[in-house]
Amino acid sequence: GAQGLKERAGIETQESTPEEIRGQIDTYIKEKLKKTQTFDIYDPEIKKTRKLSLEKIHEKVGKTGNYYYSCADFKDMNTGQTIDLDFDVEDKNEKLSVVDARIHKVEGIERYTYDEKGNRISCKLGQESKD
Repeated sequence: GAQGLKERAGIETQESTPEEIRGQIDTYIKEKLKKTQTFDIYDPEIKKTRKLSLEKIHEKVGKTGNYYYSCADFKDMNTGQTIDLDFDVEDKNEKLSVVDARIHKVEGIERYTYDEKGNRISCKLGQESKD
């Protein structure tokens, strides 16, 4: 069929839409929630696994290197803190999958930020980011 020809020719396919990226993150989170009713993520700063409940997935979708990313707000079930997670989404062979989730902010305080090139740079604790 014509489909096979297109694939063999290695034609650049359509970029994924923000809706698709967010949809994939949503699916990933819901899968996790199914098992334990919480989204569990290890926090290296406090050396504990946080149990989170989803508040909302952000509208903004970015791209860094080969990955798309978007964030979501969660509530820590134990501490009540607002936790902002970043999700990296890989687009491989036209299939989206979440490959990483990281704690980006706790109570609005960033743990890292991105430079102009989209590289992740650590924020020193307690310093406000000069933006």
